[in-house]
Amino acid sequence: MRLVLELDDATLDALADRLALRLTGHASPVGDPLVGPADLNVPVRTWRRAIKSGALKAHKVGRQLLARRSDATAWLGQLEQPVRLVQAANDDSGDDTDEEIQALLQAGKLRRVK
Repeated sequence: MRLVLELDDATLDALADRLALRLTGHASPVGDPLVGPADLNVPVRTWRRAIKSGALKAHKVGRQLLARRSDATAWLGQLEQPVRLVQAANDDSGDDTDEEIQALLQAGKLRRVK
């Protein structure tokens, strides 16, 4: 039995990329697809920096740099910074600050900028 397939260049390139991923052992598991920066609303420049620095493991598929969704979400989770909320000062405490500023101005350690 002989099977002949005629494929256009784009389809052949896509097939070759998928085959290369599978042969190198980097094929993504069924439940963990490969994603790009657009899938996660991440700027391309940030995505590439993370890959270049080694913070995000990625695979090149054609011209795209893709990562497993689990790796990408773990990387994004590391980027989250805790936010510290500061309460606004009362109007009464503003006098102390004004006095401190006046003292610094008089001592020559601070100057007015117009």
